[in-house]
Amino acid sequence: MVSIIIPVYNVSKFIDICLNSIIQQTYKDLEIIIVDDGSKDDSLEKCLGWKKKDKRIKVFHNENNGVSYTRNFAIKKSSGIYLTFIDPDDIVAPDFIENLVLNMTSFHADCSVCGIQRFYDEEKIITLQGKLFHYTNKDMKGALFSVFGGFLANKMYKRNIIIKNNLSLNESISISEDLLFNLEYFNYCNNIVYDSTQKYYYRQYYNSSYNNLTNKKWFDIIDTYLLILKNDNLIDLNLKKIVIINFIMILFEAKQRIKKIESYDKDLDQKIKKLYKEYVKKDNIKDAKIKQKIKIILFLLMPRIVMKIKRRNLKG
Repeated sequence: MVSIIIPVYNVSKFIDICLNSIIQQTYKDLEIIIVDDGSKDDSLEKCLGWKKKDKRIKVFHNENNGVSYTRNFAIKKSSGIYLTFIDPDDIVAPDFIENLVLNMTSFHADCSVCGIQRFYDEEKIITLQGKLFHYTNKDMKGALFSVFGGFLANKMYKRNIIIKNNLSLNESISISEDLLFNLEYFNYCNNIVYDSTQKYYYRQYYNSSYNNLTNKKWFDIIDTYLLILKNDNLIDLNLKKIVIINFIMILFEAKQRIKKIESYDKDLDQKIKKLYKEYVKKDNIKDAKIKQKIKIILFLLMPRIVMKIKRRNLKG
């Protein structure tokens, strides 16, 4: 009924906690697909150990090809009516799958979404009861940038929509490729149900692919946004204004991160400066919400302090 896709790469420290939360799901009709992307630690060995404990687990191993290739590979291996994605350093609530399936079937939805909570220590996770919201094709894409986020992780998809329309993760991008995928998937959706109750717990730590300041792949997020902004099939004119404001915030951060990567990249630096000049304009900022305007002003006046605040709770 449900295929859970888990891409694995050097997550030995977290994989046991993640898989333990998955096998204890109240919803039992699961196909758990683990794809090891050429891990150099003992992640693969641990996954094979879990396979011996639970017959629902399937383990595959490839050479290192990146997370998008790994997820696409797993989609091809899946057989469930529904698909969901869980990152191997995260945790899900015991009724994570049950909740997504119930809302998917009850509302005849094309995508079911739950609340997502960032956490730094699993012992401090507290889940508050949320509310149900129903989105039609008129407003659901906007919610990706505001309400429930562009993640893959807190969503359940219909496998037949993905297969029928030949949808896949962009393998040339390693950051925010899930946002791009969701915008494409939502083109084929008529309605989406969102339960704001936090059922997915997204681990935050210092050296994750997104938070590591020396990770040059982070700058792929720029290419993701450029692809979105230049594709009229993904966003309309009203949503484009929101996307540009988000992109401006990314460019602010990019100007700080370029100073931190291990080896200076002149071409990348020039690209950021060119885009900054193109997009950071009064006309693009005037439609920003008050909180966004405050963040923009702070980034302009105190960029280093803003970066420190963003990273204040991260652990090694």
